[in-house]
Formats: sequence, structure tokens, C-alpha cells
Amino acid sequence: MVDRKNRILAFIRFLESEIFEYREPIAPLRIKEAGYSLAETCAPGSDGWREFGINDRWGCPDRHYWIEADVAGLAGRKMGVLLSTGDTDVWNTDNPQILLYIDGKLSSAFDMNHQYAFIAEDAGDDVFRLTFYAYSNNSSRACLFNLEKV
Repeated sequence: MVDRKNRILAFIRFLESEIFEYREPIAPLRIKEAGYSLAETCAPGSDGWREFGINDRWGCPDRHYWIEADVAGLAGRKMGVLLSTGDTDVWNTDNPQILLYIDGKLSSAFDMNHQYAFIAEDAGDDVFRLTFYAYSNNSSRACLFNLEKV
């Protein structure tokens, strides 16, 4: 039985690696605290940002944040982003909730079950400003924000 389980797990890992043919971490990001907001467009301003790197942590009880990156397109191919916050417990009601704005316009939403957003069919040499409005209710800075271009 253990041998069968190991073969199945190996196959699952292989399939996961084949889902996206291209993966590139997006870093560094910019982050700043935000107030409550829910709008079709965003303009978080230019002050108060700090650099936010891979494996840096964010989140606190009942807090909102702006997280931002300028991302170059992928000429000749579809482009999306994949986001992981590190949460794995589907019953945890405190898992982060995130809205994505592309060039200031509301586009998608993320949580631990929805981690992919489509950006462009053929992004060419365009640069996209990805702005995330993120909510956390974690008791400490426990959330990751690992973003990949796929």
C-alpha cells in the first residue's frame, strides 16, 4: 500500500510541475497599510510604501494592505499570476482575502482556493501595474505573498 501511495504522490508532483510551462517569481514587491476600501478602481498613492521580498510576512488582526508590483509582459504567450499566501486550512476563516487591480481596474479576487489570475493573451512588451488590496485577520504577521508570473 505504501508503494502505491508513493507512486501516486510522485505522479501528482509531476502533474503539478506541468500545469504551467513557465514560472518566474515576481520580486521585490511594495507594501503599505491601507484603510477599508471597496472600489472598481484604485489609486493607493505614492507615499508610505516599503519593499517587500519573497518570504516576507504580512498580516495582523483586521488589517488591510496595498501590495504592488510592476510586471513586464511575456511576448507571444499568455500571461497570468499565481499567488500563494501559505494558508492551507480551508476551514480557517482568517485566511487572507485579496483583490487584484490591473493598471488600476478591478480584475480578480484571490483566497487560498483561488490562486491564479489571467493577465493578458499576448502581453508583448507591455508593463502591467498589479495592485493587490489584501485583508488579513491573522493574529500575527503570518501571511506570505509569494507571487509568480506564469
